[in-house]
Amino acid sequence: CNKEQQYYTEKGNAELKKGFLSSVVKKEPITAKVLHWEADDQILKCKDFDAGKNKQTYNYTSGMIYSTQKFHYGYYEIKFRSDEGKGLWPAFWLYSGHENDEIDIFEIKGERNSDIHVDIHCPSGCNNYKTTLGLVKKNWGDFLKTSSAWHVGLNVVGLEWNPEYIKWYLNGKGIAYWKGKMEFPSPIIANLAIPSNDG
Repeated sequence: CNKEQQYYTEKGNAELKKGFLSSVVKKEPITAKVLHWEADDQILKCKDFDAGKNKQTYNYTSGMIYSTQKFHYGYYEIKFRSDEGKGLWPAFWLYSGHENDEIDIFEIKGERNSDIHVDIHCPSGCNNYKTTLGLVKKNWGDFLKTSSAWHVGLNVVGLEWNPEYIKWYLNGKGIAYWKGKMEFPSPIIANLAIPSNDG
């Protein structure tokens, strides 16, 4: 439903070397099921459109890590570097699955190599979103301009999740704040997507 062009493989797109885990995108065609438990010809339904048959051909393979355990309030952090280039969309996020509750610790677009996107998705209308970088109140989230360059050195993005609020940090500095309740435990996800032009 996000109109992404990659297929996340079980193996082959994640490399662990010298203490660093890399997600690797490969331009290679693969025909596979979106949902392994559905029939090949099952039509997948999205909110606004039909996404085609369950078994599809993808032009790219990529990597994702997804915790089997769910986590709740606490502090989450990732130290990372991301290649630049149009079409790369790395993300670090929490997704409870309960009414599509989602906390985006960050999303980055390869062509916006110093911007970071932080976000909250929740069914009750996530308001009271305010950044500490000078932006006015916004619902849902936004891209924030930074002085970082994601392809140079390592950066640390953190998220403090409390019962009454969520705070985002970049290299130890607070960059965003949201007051509200996100109550459902979530797996931790890190992935590298390849969006389509209209995705």
